[in-house]
Amino acid sequence: MSIRARVEDACVAYAVGRPEAALTLVLAAVGATSRRRRPAGTPSVRHAGSEMGDGEAFEAFLWEEMPRICKVQNYNVAYRGKMHRMERVLYKWFRCELFHAAALPADLRFEPDPRPGVTRVAVENASGGLLLTHGWIDGLVDAVVHAPENADQFGTPPQPPLPIHLPKIDMTVSH
Repeated sequence: MSIRARVEDACVAYAVGRPEAALTLVLAAVGATSRRRRPAGTPSVRHAGSEMGDGEAFEAFLWEEMPRICKVQNYNVAYRGKMHRMERVLYKWFRCELFHAAALPADLRFEPDPRPGVTRVAVENASGGLLLTHGWIDGLVDAVVHAPENADQFGTPPQPPLPIHLPKIDMTVSH
């Protein structure tokens, strides 16, 4: 399997109404791309004398690509009573929870954009919950597709394999 295949699978998952599955697949592609940029053996920036772990590589990749993903470089959000960098939220509470628990934490919501072209992050009420909209998938895919490390997957100039927001497939059965 390849990074391109993960992106293609994400497109299909989204088209059939499985946005969390699409996000999970895109986050796998982000992780693989981050390791192409910073392979095993890369020195850690956080821990002198150690190798960079997967989480640090993932977050570093997202930090560098945040302007492509959402047009903001230092994106910080309030979550669980503290300020966190967006790349940390995406790694720890989205990627890790989806990969290890197969579900998002109860205080996270991932829902459709309020209208086309409007991607949101919102702090939900005093409880400190967080809402992200599906448009984040587009931004993450864009970062993966345009990463120079993935030229062998998407070409030069890079071309996404499929549009991420394919029309929803009607899965109803008529009798």
